[in-house]
Amino acid sequence: CGLALGNWPHFGAREAGLLTSQAMNRKGTQRDFRGLWRRACGSGVVRPIRLNLPSSLRSPSIYRWQLRYNALMQFARHYKVSVGPNDGSYALLSQREEPNSAIILVHGFFGDATRTWLNFQSLIDDVDSLSPIFDNSDLYFYEYDSIADNVPVHSARLTKFIRQAYPRTTFRSMGILSPVLRKFIPIPEQLDRAIERNYRRLILVGHSLGAVLIRQAIVDQAIEYGTLLSTVDPPPDQVARSAWLDGELRLFAPAIFGFDPVGFRGFFYRFLIEMPKLKIFIGPALKGFAMYQDLEEGSRRLIELQKRTELLFSKYPSMPSLRGHLLFGAKEHVVYMDRYTCDPVYEIEEAQDHCSICKPDVSYLKPMEFVGHGLPRTASA
Repeated sequence: CGLALGNWPHFGAREAGLLTSQAMNRKGTQRDFRGLWRRACGSGVVRPIRLNLPSSLRSPSIYRWQLRYNALMQFARHYKVSVGPNDGSYALLSQREEPNSAIILVHGFFGDATRTWLNFQSLIDDVDSLSPIFDNSDLYFYEYDSIADNVPVHSARLTKFIRQAYPRTTFRSMGILSPVLRKFIPIPEQLDRAIERNYRRLILVGHSLGAVLIRQAIVDQAIEYGTLLSTVDPPPDQVARSAWLDGELRLFAPAIFGFDPVGFRGFFYRFLIEMPKLKIFIGPALKGFAMYQDLEEGSRRLIELQKRTELLFSKYPSMPSLRGHLLFGAKEHVVYMDRYTCDPVYEIEEAQDHCSICKPDVSYLKPMEFVGHGLPRTASA
């Protein structure tokens, strides 16, 4: 058969794009689909080809469709699993048995775990030059509600998420399938078991607000780390709790110095905010968002975050997570462009803005190279 079911990438029904709720409600659809599937596989006529559409056709919707198809047809080197209590977070796990690196990506203000990193999901498998870098890595896409709560609350939740993923984690089964798909796709016993990950390297990736949350989580963990070092009887899980402080930082257009809209968008924003009549309504609405207050230029939260990060770096200069690598677009129009004194000089990408800086395509692979810089390459793609 052209499809080896034992190695099937394991998607839920909706993620796979095979069965919609409307289709499954139609009488006889399940029976007809099952029969057709078995006849196709049994006769050996199913011999799919890998899709690699030209850049001129690569719209976001086509990207998602191509990703689903290649994953289902076993051409993808990663498969998708849900992570967390149905909050939208997910991971792309490498088909390799023992990947050594975990990459955790955190979106920004008004972003989400899919759209912010659009094209990351497919390019890691579609572009041959990137495969040696990402084949040995699992990618985690963290989801949160950027409107609700504030920086300390979200950073505490992010810390919990990171600890659950790194340095070791367990997924319940290689055959993570919905009950519906399990009726059609047999999972070999040797694959239908829990799978363990033991990582040796961590890359933390943030965009805009996501960079602030990561840096806040690192500061809080580093302070706890210092406190535990001074205790006579540290807790037995001290090493595991602090292991992710050895992670590396990759930050796209970080909002670590606040929200500072410029250009046409900035003019439009300030025009609305400063208009006497509109200011009465819009001003309080924006100020009502706790997260917006934390991101205002010159906010106490951001000032303290910088001070504590730089102070901790002077105390622990060999702690890599305190030193961030930054990438901005030349057309940045949302955040203030600057770095901490402990950070290397940031990079600038021409023709990119606040939103596009972290969205690669076949002609703009810098985001992938930026994230994967320093990762060990596999022997073959």
